[in-house]
Amino acid sequence: MSIESLLVSTVNVQAPTETRDAFGGYEESWANSIINMPCRIQPLSGSERFAMGKEGTDITHRLYCVPQTITESDRIVFGSRTFGVRAVRDTNELGRLMVVDCTEESS
Repeated sequence: MSIESLLVSTVNVQAPTETRDAFGGYEESWANSIINMPCRIQPLSGSERFAMGKEGTDITHRLYCVPQTITESDRIVFGSRTFGVRAVRDTNELGRLMVVDCTEESS
C-alpha cells in the first residue's frame, strides 16, 4: 500500500500576499499556492493537544501529505474550514511524508 493511497482528502494551501492600496499602504490577502493537494487530515484528541507542550499554541489538527512547499506563514483551506499552519516537518527525513500541525481558525 502506498502513502498516496491513504491521502483521501484534498485541501488548498494559501500563502499571504501584500497588495498596495490606493493610499500607499499595504493590504494583506491570501492567494492559493497549492490547489487540490491530496492529504489526510486528522483531528487531535485533548490529550494529544496537551502533549504538544507549546504554551499558548493549541494544535487542533494534523495533516499528512507528500512533501510540498508549505511554511508556518501559510494556511490550509479544507472545504469551508480554515487552519493556520503551526509546524511543518518531514517525519523521517526521507522526503516521503510531511506532517503539518494546524490550528483551526474561527470565521
